[in-house]
Amino acid sequence: MSSERELPTTHRLNGPSELLPLVSSFVDLSAGTEFQSYKESQWRFLLSGEDITGYVIHSHNEGDEKGGSNDDDNDDAGVNPKLDGCVLKVHLDDTTIGYGMVLVRPSTRGRGLAKALLNKAFETDNENEERHVLAVCSALGQPVYRKLGFDDVGTVTMLTCSVSDIMQSPWENLNNEHLATTDGKDCTSEQINTLINHDAAATGIRRKERMDLLLRGYANQSRSTVAFLSSHTNDDDSVSTGVARQDCIGGPLIIGPMRGREEHFIPLLHALIEKHFENDSGSGDVSGMDGSVMMMITGHPNLVRELMEIKGMSKLWECPAMTSDGEPIYQNGDGSYLAMMHPTLG
Repeated sequence: MSSERELPTTHRLNGPSELLPLVSSFVDLSAGTEFQSYKESQWRFLLSGEDITGYVIHSHNEGDEKGGSNDDDNDDAGVNPKLDGCVLKVHLDDTTIGYGMVLVRPSTRGRGLAKALLNKAFETDNENEERHVLAVCSALGQPVYRKLGFDDVGTVTMLTCSVSDIMQSPWENLNNEHLATTDGKDCTSEQINTLINHDAAATGIRRKERMDLLLRGYANQSRSTVAFLSSHTNDDDSVSTGVARQDCIGGPLIIGPMRGREEHFIPLLHALIEKHFENDSGSGDVSGMDGSVMMMITGHPNLVRELMEIKGMSKLWECPAMTSDGEPIYQNGDGSYLAMMHPTLG
């Protein structure tokens, strides 16, 4: 028997049909990592998109006994196989690939599993795929990615605050504005197209299928709320849009994607919270409600400073975005991307 440790087989899982049956396995894996708060509904949002490919490593002996025989085999290792590691690969457009949820079970760290997963994920069947991006890179992963040639290209700041502190904070109404809110599932086709087009303008990436999923729902208790704010000018840039989602009852309200002017952010934030919880408060007044709000701000240091002035607002982390070519992730966007959808999806 060889004393040298061999890296276990990496299994590729293509799309929701192969990823969703393993959702409980992903929940189990994340429980011991920095994503320990991720439950089934959060994983379902990620795994339900056709833009996602997953790479997993089964726990010791599980892959050999039940899994496939080569790196590209689909995962058929039982209903709930135990996983030692995973990485998700998101196809952002024809030339750009994003990566996220690079997780390794703590008991198996230091064995090269993360590098093995990433190297397999970096392989491509499309010769046009030239850019590799990490919308958010955690402190734990940064040394690995820098060794792989990734460069810092921006900062993402995760903020959180209670619903009551945000709604009780003073904010300045804008003049000549028009505000409209609706439940995600009730969006008209015109509103959906507006959201998709604004998101594409801000990011330089057209994410129609992912935006549709965000609005129509992806888990039994998931729901989303949409807000549109426009100033009455002839400038199309005067329109700002925002989406908030709640993965499950009692879970945090996650703000993003949000696109537009910085001065529109706080009015949109108030509008999204008020609309989202209006039926939960009984009286219609949400200012005293329990619950938390989370948002990932993409750069925009002045906006971060303004938000930090809200009583009770705290900074959970500030991490770099990284790319393989040293260019900004949203290099084809117009600079109006304020809050991202998800650390893996951007």
